[in-house]
Amino acid sequence: MKRLVALAFIAVALVGCETAKTARTYVDVETLPEYGAHQRCLGRQTAIYSRAAGSPLELGIIASAACNSTRYALETALAKVNGPVYAHAFTGTLKKEEATMIAGVIAKVKAGQDPF
Repeated sequence: MKRLVALAFIAVALVGCETAKTARTYVDVETLPEYGAHQRCLGRQTAIYSRAAGSPLELGIIASAACNSTRYALETALAKVNGPVYAHAFTGTLKKEEATMIAGVIAKVKAGQDPF
């Protein structure tokens, strides 16, 4: 009986701790000015490298790397509002996906197609 009472007390205490915790509100990434600056950088670099000679994938990697400073600024801003783990994961995914996205746009431009 003592075990049952102790178990019930622990359960109530844990539920109280869980509900007393303040929920973290995450800021939408697109509302940050650093996100807009990074998107503009990617757009400029894509326009520049779409006229250059070379394979679209290589040019996409180079164009994406040219925006490392704005990506770092975005990661710093995200770390302040959403936490460092979220920021690192988000920008890590960006870094992987941006080069192939830019390469696709460059390939379409070189083929004379509308990239969007």
